[in-house]
Amino acid sequence: MRTISSVRRFVGNIEKIKEESRKTNEGIANQSTILNDKLNEIRDGIANQSTVLNEKLGETREGITNQSTILNDKLIEVREGLTNQSTILNDKLGGVREGITNQSAILNDKLIEIRDGITNESAILNDKLAEIVESLVNEQSNINKVEEVCGFIREGINNQSTLLNQKLEEIIKGSINEQRIINDNMSLLINHSESQQTKMNDILSIISGKLTDMIDILTEQQLQLRNTVSHIADSSDRLPKNELASGPLAVRGPVEGIERGSDGKPSIAQALRSLPLQRAPKTYNTDHPDYDPAHVRNFPGTLCNSDKPNTNPALRAVRQIMQASARDERAWQDQLEMALAEVQEIPGASQLFERKESAECFFSEINQRYESHYQPGWMNVDDALFLYWLVRRLRPRTVVETGICNGFSAGLLLLALAKNDNEGTLHAVGRAEIFDARDRRWTERGKVFGEVVVGGEQLGWMIPDIYRHRVQLYAGDAETLLPELINKLDSVDFFFHDSDHTYGHMMFEFHQAKRKLSSRGIVAADNIAWNSSLWDFADDCCVPAYNFRGSVGAAFFG
Repeated sequence: MRTISSVRRFVGNIEKIKEESRKTNEGIANQSTILNDKLNEIRDGIANQSTVLNEKLGETREGITNQSTILNDKLIEVREGLTNQSTILNDKLGGVREGITNQSAILNDKLIEIRDGITNESAILNDKLAEIVESLVNEQSNINKVEEVCGFIREGINNQSTLLNQKLEEIIKGSINEQRIINDNMSLLINHSESQQTKMNDILSIISGKLTDMIDILTEQQLQLRNTVSHIADSSDRLPKNELASGPLAVRGPVEGIERGSDGKPSIAQALRSLPLQRAPKTYNTDHPDYDPAHVRNFPGTLCNSDKPNTNPALRAVRQIMQASARDERAWQDQLEMALAEVQEIPGASQLFERKESAECFFSEINQRYESHYQPGWMNVDDALFLYWLVRRLRPRTVVETGICNGFSAGLLLLALAKNDNEGTLHAVGRAEIFDARDRRWTERGKVFGEVVVGGEQLGWMIPDIYRHRVQLYAGDAETLLPELINKLDSVDFFFHDSDHTYGHMMFEFHQAKRKLSSRGIVAADNIAWNSSLWDFADDCCVPAYNFRGSVGAAFFG
């Protein structure tokens, strides 16, 4: 609202400028009267053909009859101002011309955040405009810049009267025809000024309307986000927990022996707690009562190797949010909410989330029908948005993902590439199985199935149709396919692991990716709570690595 008030004040200042222009015009009219008085004296002298008249009107007669050098000298500023737009007028009226007719030069500099956010929605301006519209923190600074531009325009117009007075004095002395020329010139100039002022008023009205609309959209999106969070919380008792999909359930094939809760139905939490603490060498069951995050160096919100020099743009952004988090615990949540709002505006996003909702209904139904647990193998929304946030800031051209299942995280990665608008591509490797009710092994009660594709669909089916041309799918085991894929690629800018979460396999994938990793690449991984592979890999490479909420991590090169 402060922005709209400032714009209204600016419009009021424009009206004052119009009033000053009107007064200037009246001054010119008064000078016309003076000129007529002077011309009457000249006409009296002509009637008497006196010597005095010959001396006073010598320049006029010679200019009219002989086009003499004297008249050319006297009228040169007027002629050049009217016909050639001389350097003198450009310098004197620079404030008016540049402020009104060449708005692209000044307004592009002063209003770049607002105008680019409204017209181009470029990646760079989205970051800056998000701070103005969604956090409303820096708007006063931009308003001051607009007011500076207004002040510049006002000063330019205020100085016109002095300039015109000087020109009129020369005109009065020069010729009896100069008044008509100047009057015509001034009428054109005033009309042009008023026209440009009208255009500026229209532009400011558009800006004001856009700001109002964007604030309304932000408010609506915040309400939608709160409703979404409320809906997720209400449905958490009915649907499988997202964190279970990113925890020890991400195993291949069924796990037998699910214990039953007090209601007689299978309890996945009890089953996971009963599994051994150590699932594989250096790999731990995060649901086991004796699980200790320190064993795997799992410290959420920390940056290991923070002292290592690094110029990765995504890491710079992470450091800024970490600093903001020290003052505001919602710093990361605000970033995720802004990312979600941005995602929802990207073509294809609605299809991705509709397919996710359809898959949730499918898994909820078969979980109840067969009294087993079928997990879709996708990340929770916040973790996936963190990946989206990283890709938006890194702006990679080649992304590699392992462990694609239904394709939710792959879909968000493709939305980020589309928003970056740099023709980035995704290469995804996975070998999840498709549910088939005709196969009795899928309908046995009391089992846990991890990485299950919705029945009747294919690997990565959730990916929006309009981005299919940007993704290459490789069905099979990453241990076999990943080395072949890395050999084929020229470079890898962003690598994301979400397949076999044992320590040995994660280290294998990290080092495979590093063979072709670009100088400012990122290696990210899901389920970092299972083992310390990402932090050990970062130590080996002497690069910083960030732990996002204990579930997803990223190592930054550069």
